[in-house]
Amino acid sequence: MSTRSRPLDMALILSLPALCALACGNAIHSPTPDAATAAGDAPAADIADAADGGADSEEAADSSNAEPVGLAVIHGSSDYTSSLLSLVDPATATLVHDNCLNSGSVAPQLSQALSGSVVLPSAPLPGHPLVLIDSTNSALVWVNPADCTVVRQLSVSTGFKAYPHDVVAVSPNKFYVTRYMTNSSPTADPSDLDEGGDLLILDLDLGKAVARIDLAPYAAGGVGINPNPDRARVLDGKIYVTLNNLSADMTTQAGPGRVVVVDPATDTVSSVIDLPDFKDCSAIVPVPGKEGALAVACSGFFSDGADQIKSSGVALIDTSASPPTVQALMAAAFGRPVSFADLAVVSPTLAFIIVPGDFSGSAPDQLWQFDFTRGVPRKVLDASNSWVLGGLVFYPATQRVFLGDADAQSPKLHVFDVSVSPPAELASLNSDPSKGLLPRYLGLY
Repeated sequence: MSTRSRPLDMALILSLPALCALACGNAIHSPTPDAATAAGDAPAADIADAADGGADSEEAADSSNAEPVGLAVIHGSSDYTSSLLSLVDPATATLVHDNCLNSGSVAPQLSQALSGSVVLPSAPLPGHPLVLIDSTNSALVWVNPADCTVVRQLSVSTGFKAYPHDVVAVSPNKFYVTRYMTNSSPTADPSDLDEGGDLLILDLDLGKAVARIDLAPYAAGGVGINPNPDRARVLDGKIYVTLNNLSADMTTQAGPGRVVVVDPATDTVSSVIDLPDFKDCSAIVPVPGKEGALAVACSGFFSDGADQIKSSGVALIDTSASPPTVQALMAAAFGRPVSFADLAVVSPTLAFIIVPGDFSGSAPDQLWQFDFTRGVPRKVLDASNSWVLGGLVFYPATQRVFLGDADAQSPKLHVFDVSVSPPAELASLNSDPSKGLLPRYLGLY
C-alpha cells in the first residue's frame, strides 16, 4: 500500500476496520465510490471560464518547454474531508501563497467545493496553467496563481464517478485525462462518453469533452480485469499511460504491469509495453540524461500479502529500442515494497523513491536513493511514522528535490540539494502555517 491511495487502497482499508485508524489518516487522493461527496457530477460541457482565464494558444505553446513556474502543494485534514492548496517558489524554496484555495471556497469561485481528494498533474502542462484534479468530484479546476481565483471548472464525468488521476497534453487546448474507474452501467449512446476506463479528450476551446480512447481492450490479466489507467507522461510526442489492471472490486485480482502508448496525431493506442515482473504500476517519470528512457514505480498487489514484494520495484523502459526494453530493479533491494506513486529521477545514476511503512506503525516510511546502473540503494531518512511521506518532485533548475511529510506534529516539506554527493538535506519548509494541514501531494506547474 502506498502513501497515496486509490480506490483500491480505500476499499482494502474499509474492509479492515481494525486497520483503518492506522491507515485512513494518510491514504489519500482517490477514495472508494462510497466516500464520494453528495454533489452530483455536472454535465461535461458545464464550464465556468473567466474572460482572461486561459493563456493565448500560440504564447502558451511557445512556453510549454520552459522551466516550471511554480510548485503546488495539496494539503489535507487528518480525516481526509478537506483539501487546501498552497504555492511555493521551487527556485528559492519559499512559500509564495499559503491557503491559496481550500474546500471551504464557495461560488462564484467553484460550482462544486473541492473535495478531500485532490491531486495534481504529474508534469507541467503546455502554457503552465495551474490545474487541480478533484478526483472525488470528477472535475478539473483551473486556478490563477497570481490571485488564487478559480477561472475554470470542468467535469470529466457524466452520471458516474470517473475518479480522474492525471492530465497530460501535447498542445495548450487539448487535454487527455486518465479516468481510473470503469462505468458498470454506461448508457447506450456512445456520444455520452460515460464508459470510463479510458483517456478522455477535452477540447478547451469548446469547453467540453469531445472523444475518448477506450483502454479496456489493453487491460492485462484476462477476463474480469479493468484497465484502471493511472498516471501518464508525454515523451517524444507520444503519451505513455500506466495501467493498474485490477478486478472490478480492486481487491481480489491484479494483472501484470503495462504501459500503453498513445499517438496524439491519431488519438489511438499505437503499442503496449509489458512489465511482466510487476503489478500495480503507477508513477511514470522520464530519466534526464538518458534519451527515450522512462522509469515506472510499481508497489506490487497489496492483496498478495507476503508475496507483494515479489512484484514491486522500479521498471526502466528504453523507448529508443525497437521493441522497447525493460530493466527491472526489484523491491527486494529496499527490503519492503516500494510506493507506486512517489518517484523522482534526477539522472541515470540518481533517483529517489518512498518505501511505505506498515499498518502497525512499527516500520516507518522511508526515503531511499538508488540508481539504474550499478549502485546499491541507500536509505536517506526515516519518517516519524508510517503513511506520512508523499509527493516527490525534482526541480532541475536548482537541482532540488522536494518531499511532503504529513507528520501531524510537524508537517513540512523536506528539501534536498542533489547537486552534491551525497545529496544534502536543506532547511525544511512549512507550506501551510495558517491552517497547519498536512502536505500530501506536490506538483510543478
